Amino acid sequence: MMHLWEDLTDFKRAPIYRSGKKSYSDIIYAFDIEVSSLFNINGSWQRFDDTITDYRDIEKVAVPYIWMFGIEDQVYYGRNLRDFADVLEHISNPLLTKFVYIHNASYEFQFLRTIFEERGWTVNDLIARENRSPIAWKIEELNIIFRCTLHLTGLKLEKAAERYTSIEKKTVDLDYNKERSPLTYLSDQELGYCEYDILCVYEIVKYFREKYKHLKRIPLTSTSEMRRAYQNTVPGYHYKMVKRNIPDVVRWKLLNASFQGGLTHPNIIHANQHLYEPVGSHDESSAYPYHMCLPVYPQGPFFEIDTSKVWMYPHNRWCVIYSVRFEGLQSVYYNHYIARSKCRYSTDCAWDNGRLIGGSWVEFPGITDIDMDIIMDAYKPKKVIIYRAFVSRKGYLPGYYIRFVLDLYSDKTTLKGIPDRADEYNSKKSLLNSCFGACCTSVIKSTIAYNNNDWEPIKKLTDEIIEEKLEEERAKNNPLFVYAHGVYITAASRRSLWENIVAPGMDE
Repeated sequence: MMHLWEDLTDFKRAPIYRSGKKSYSDIIYAFDIEVSSLFNINGSWQRFDDTITDYRDIEKVAVPYIWMFGIEDQVYYGRNLRDFADVLEHISNPLLTKFVYIHNASYEFQFLRTIFEERGWTVNDLIARENRSPIAWKIEELNIIFRCTLHLTGLKLEKAAERYTSIEKKTVDLDYNKERSPLTYLSDQELGYCEYDILCVYEIVKYFREKYKHLKRIPLTSTSEMRRAYQNTVPGYHYKMVKRNIPDVVRWKLLNASFQGGLTHPNIIHANQHLYEPVGSHDESSAYPYHMCLPVYPQGPFFEIDTSKVWMYPHNRWCVIYSVRFEGLQSVYYNHYIARSKCRYSTDCAWDNGRLIGGSWVEFPGITDIDMDIIMDAYKPKKVIIYRAFVSRKGYLPGYYIRFVLDLYSDKTTLKGIPDRADEYNSKKSLLNSCFGACCTSVIKSTIAYNNNDWEPIKKLTDEIIEEKLEEERAKNNPLFVYAHGVYITAASRRSLWENIVAPGMDE
């Protein structure tokens, strides 16, 4: 049962974790809000109308009508979001850092930042992967740190609750299309739904608190958790190997241009159709773990070669990254491979929902030898012009990395389906899923800054900024992953998927 926020009582004797000269509370605080989404339709603010198919040019607002705050398993609520500022002041302690967890904190942050600004509070130590999508931040005056459980688990709340707790998020008790305001009466059933969200977050964080002993030691993201586990297995010389493979500006830009995702594109002759006859399907199981262990990848830094000598570096023994132009292309399949977002192209190109059917020319600032082979199979270009080529000898990934992946995979498959080992299974599965994400995370990201309670415009990645960030990476004591490996693991997985797509024949 939820209580009004005016009745809130904080724990006076909180368990404390001391690190260095700082003290951290081990009490779990959780926060969530519920909002009504309204749309300006014909000059009137209305709820969602499913007869309208395109909302892109329609003004939208979100109205918070209730907020919930959990202290361990005790849940409090208020209707005016500004009142939450009083709660934060009530629990704050200049000598004891406290943690507030939010699922999908980037959404709540857009509302909370207004409160922070009104109270004159300073947002410091903000961590974000994208603009307007913070993972964690600190309110300096309150000594309170906010963290995101969505990034910690990588799962929606109902899925995270299913994996890490014994409770399930309620999904049917709150009609999101109903218009509500802070003055709208809420039934016991609706309040129960709101309470469940906080209890789910509490149980999720409780699981990680038990695993890591203290809140301070819980990683920010699921990938961070995997990095920590992997770091305990690598030998000392690993870091020297990784630093040796950190590219310069030119090579990083080529690798970044060469990185592509998977294939989710339909056969053009079946696109936008309802298929009523029985349709079979085939899925690759654990594709990324397989491709992290079996194929061969770049063994050292890429070095440039004379383009006239490319024939001396066969793809079975060398990784090659090309800057290349194809002229006179025409697809030989009804499935199309070249993505418009990854190339420059002529104005007469024909496209299948963003995939090239044919055209006078396309240019790639960077593609891998794997993609070169696929393109030469999927299209019949009249001319191929290679501007630059960089090569690295192929070899297997480090043995300790392969063993790390195989041990996780073995543990996951062994523990699957055993009820009293569900926690272990979920942990191993989460770590395994994060192995690939860590590999393909680029060392260079756009600088994201939040100052004076507002987001600064993202700065364009100039060569000077890229070089500065690469130098920062080289200065680290323990870099773990080689970006080129992630580029090639993705390419190898894409090749396997492509081969399965075209194997059944032209009309499949």
